[in-house]
Formats: sequence, structure tokens, C-alpha cells
Amino acid sequence: MTSAKSKTPTEELLDHLYQGLKASSQTLLALLSKCNSEDVSFQSELTLLLNDTESLANRVGAESGKAAQDKPLLTKLSARLTAAIATLMDTSASHMAELLIRESTDRMTENVKMLRELENTTASQASLALAREAIALDERCIERLKAYL
Repeated sequence: MTSAKSKTPTEELLDHLYQGLKASSQTLLALLSKCNSEDVSFQSELTLLLNDTESLANRVGAESGKAAQDKPLLTKLSARLTAAIATLMDTSASHMAELLIRESTDRMTENVKMLRELENTTASQASLALAREAIALDERCIERLKAYL
């Protein structure tokens, strides 16, 4: 009988952050493909958010080594399908901004909970700092997207 190796607090946090950032990237990509070509400002905002998200995801992945695993194809497709359904009837910048604000709020809440849970454990200071950066990224995303509501 082999037992599955349990993750350390650092691995658990980095994996959680990486999965959330990659899911966010998938959503941003899906919504970018739905953007009205005349709304250059909103497209630019989404592109900046995507670049920031991917940059942080790459740093989290580098810090974690093997801890961060890419999401399975089914999960990636699920993110795109969810975005497609959510924008089926309304592809306005306002609607997409609202979707992203909700997603960012949910992710930020989960990240804050996990950060609080792991702050006084053996989780590395580097992983805790990355969690704080992910929270700050979601806060910036929410603030920047409010302009499109």
C-alpha cells in the first residue's frame, strides 16, 4: 500500500495560486476573443490584466518547481465554455467587466483565506509574498474594471 505524499504548506499555497492565476488567464483570453473591436480601451485593459496575470503565474510556477501543475484540458475548456455562455447574449464591456470583477472577488477571497490559514505555518516567506501579490493583483483588477461598469 502506497500513501500519497501530502503537500507542504508552501506547495499547497503555490499550487492554489498557480491554478487560480491560470484559470484567470483562460477567462481573460476567452473574453478578449469576445471583445467588440471598437472598444479598444477595454481590450487594452484586458490585455494588461492578462500580461500581469501571466507574469505572476510564471513567477509562482518558477517558485514552486513541481508544485504547480497545469490544469487538465477539461478544466481549461470549462473556463472557456463558462465565459462563452456568460457572454452569449451580452458581449458589452460592462457585462464582461462585471464577470471579471466577480471572478476576481471570489479568487481574492479564497486567496485571503488561504493566506490567513498558512501565515503561521512552515509556508515559505516567498510563497506568502506571492499570495499577497496575487491578492493585490485582484484588487487592482477590480478597481480598474469598475470604470467599465
